[in-house]
Amino acid sequence: MSLPKDSTGEVLFLIHFCSTKAHRGIFGSEVFRIDREWAKIGATQRLGVAIALDAARHLLDAYARNIAPLDMPALVLLDRPDRLCDEQTFPNWAKLMDLLLPRTQFLVTLEQRSCRRLPATILAGTLRVPAPSGRPHKPRARLPAGAVLLVDLDGRLPNLALMKLSRCFKDQGRKVVLARHEAPVARVERVFASGVFSTSCTLTRLAKLQKTFGDSLTAGGSGIDIKLRLPAAVEILPADYDLYPELGDRALGFLTRGCPFRCRFCLVPAKEGGVRQVSDLDDLITRRRRKLILLDDTIFKYNHREKRSHYLASQGKIPFFADNLRFCIGPAHAFSGEALFHP
Repeated sequence: MSLPKDSTGEVLFLIHFCSTKAHRGIFGSEVFRIDREWAKIGATQRLGVAIALDAARHLLDAYARNIAPLDMPALVLLDRPDRLCDEQTFPNWAKLMDLLLPRTQFLVTLEQRSCRRLPATILAGTLRVPAPSGRPHKPRARLPAGAVLLVDLDGRLPNLALMKLSRCFKDQGRKVVLARHEAPVARVERVFASGVFSTSCTLTRLAKLQKTFGDSLTAGGSGIDIKLRLPAAVEILPADYDLYPELGDRALGFLTRGCPFRCRFCLVPAKEGGVRQVSDLDDLITRRRRKLILLDDTIFKYNHREKRSHYLASQGKIPFFADNLRFCIGPAHAFSGEALFHP
């Protein structure tokens, strides 16, 4: 094996030597002390050395019973390894990795300048991945005249506000289309977007919608504007479950809204106020939908919680908590071994 005849080459030979000695069971013996040899390596070289050692360690672990584990096939992914060493050291480091792991395929991102500094023997066996030319252009879909576009910006559960808006516009005889996260649609008269969270991802999606639709867009939700509410005439409408067919036989809604606490991190008190009842169980559970995903924030702080619990028990219903705030209601036998909701 021929290695570069400079200080870097000596370091690289150290890695190959300690890897093979480790496999033979004398790593750390008096014959070879890795701690002493490591101390001789310059600080600027240690990152590159550490990568080689880590790659060798993985192969030694994966092929512990093989007589030549470093000669086994493997795949290594490296993002800009040229930033870990200077321009003079990098070509020698690349030689080491090629010699140390002869049957390993490396998928590497590099600057063009670093690519040109690779040894000719390595470049000869390189398959360059072409630079992406950008996303393929897709023509924006066109909706029928008078159609309404609803955009669910985030959230794992179906958006109840959008479901009520959908019911409102369908009752007017208008076509309603739901888009998730983004809206590759052109020329829409009305667009309504709802965001549950105020994350950077949600706000970025909202900014794109504002740029595309301008004044045609109305955006709301807890993550965007806690003061913007659905009109009362829309709030009382039943939800349009055709908008989210993945709900299956499950209903979605609130029995109560609001919270008596004033936690600093929570917006519910400012948005909803105190605890109050907003609907009955019979309003939410129908013959077609015998299971219910409750979205209540603090249902057990409602003054009539005992009465509500007795009613659930008399109907053969049990609460099932889907996470720390939401739970589902349905017949006891309906929940055995079944996922309540698939996002």
